[in-house]
Amino acid sequence: MDSSRSAQRAVIQFLRAEGEHASQIYRRMKEVYGEQCLARCTIERYCNTLLRLKQTVKNKRRGKLSNGIVLLQDNARPHVAKNTLELLEKFRWEVLQHPPLQP
Repeated sequence: MDSSRSAQRAVIQFLRAEGEHASQIYRRMKEVYGEQCLARCTIERYCNTLLRLKQTVKNKRRGKLSNGIVLLQDNARPHVAKNTLELLEKFRWEVLQHPPLQP
């Protein structure tokens, strides 16, 4: 069985499309993937970090954010999780694609 991040993301997308709740998806994936399952707490922690970042930027740059925020991040699990992507979409932040590593 393929336990890669991309395979697990596909499973998450499929189950979300069927209306499954995040906690139920995590439980089911943990049964199948075991220790290779994506960590739910890591994703939630990253979303909380983004919430704090938004407030900090808003406080420090009052009136100077007419163009919004551009965020550059890599493809780590918490950065590409559905919860994170939904939060970034809600904030209306532009996310630059991480360039592939090439020699």
